[in-house]
Amino acid sequence: MIALLAALTLTTALADSVSTTVTINATVANSCVFDTAATTAASFNYVAATGSSNVVNGAATLYCNKGTLALLAPGEAALTSPITLTKTGGDTLQATVTLGTSSDTVPVGDGTYAGGDKRVYSIVPAAASAQWAASSGAYTGTTTITVTF
Repeated sequence: MIALLAALTLTTALADSVSTTVTINATVANSCVFDTAATTAASFNYVAATGSSNVVNGAATLYCNKGTLALLAPGEAALTSPITLTKTGGDTLQATVTLGTSSDTVPVGDGTYAGGDKRVYSIVPAAASAQWAASSGAYTGTTTITVTF
């Protein structure tokens, strides 16, 4: 037993350590997301004789990591258009959507996307006149905005 204790003590007494540094490299890719909580619907009133009126633009908010917005070329965003708006019961109304002006906030000051870049896209709906088959009521549909980066 004494020999075992002596061997353990000797091993502990002879323990040492050594260390070195290891370089860690990272490549950060461009990254963007739409904040669906910040998306607002677009709307308009429609009269078959005159077309759309009282247009309320929608908005889609894009957040990107720092510097990515500066790399986006004009025309990098595209909308699905034309679109079909549908009423309960099946009636349809054909509409178009276009991108209005966009605004940039660089950088974002606080919150989830702090330090990143922000762009708000304006979505402008419209419908041509003479769609007489659309009965009165509420119609709904969607468009998809795609940003290539």
